[in-house]
Amino acid sequence: MYFPVGRLFYRSCQNLTQVPTDIPADALKVFLFCNSFTSVPAGVFSYLVQCTRLNLDDNQIYLADKQAFKGMTSLLELYLYRNRIPAIEPGTFDELKSLEILYLWGNELSSVELGIFSNLYKLEKLLLNQNQISHIQYGAFESLFSLKILDLANSRLTTLSPELLMNLPRFPLQLGLSDDKSVYNTRNQWNCLSMCWLK
Repeated sequence: MYFPVGRLFYRSCQNLTQVPTDIPADALKVFLFCNSFTSVPAGVFSYLVQCTRLNLDDNQIYLADKQAFKGMTSLLELYLYRNRIPAIEPGTFDELKSLEILYLWGNELSSVELGIFSNLYKLEKLLLNQNQISHIQYGAFESLFSLKILDLANSRLTTLSPELLMNLPRFPLQLGLSDDKSVYNTRNQWNCLSMCWLK
């Protein structure tokens, strides 16, 4: 169903197994949540140069091609939460230089590698909670100059090195490391930080 007045494309909760090929090129917001996609192929959204919001949450996605979001230079919000993504190849989000919100929580990520978030200079909110993250590579967050909210709660991290946060903004950053937002997370047994505001 396409609503031309609002330039909204809505095809959610229809048990689709593939990304529709009839999304109008002038769509501003694309809602494809609650379907049965298992992958996001290369270039499938490349013509959506005006799109500002893309919802792919609540699917069965386990593979997002490195070129899956190529061309989406106007994208402000990307929702990939509650899928089955085990890893993201560095460079996957490189062209999303306008992106402000990225939800990756509720997947199966085991690590955060250098280069995944490169070029996301305008990103303000990054949710990585409820994954299986046990390792964050040094420099993984170094391009996130505008970040205000970073959530790593409910992961398998046991230690968070302060060096990982050194390049993050100096203005208050909300850092979530505890599922219940408490000061000390007894479930993960943090060695350095739990839930805090960095000044």
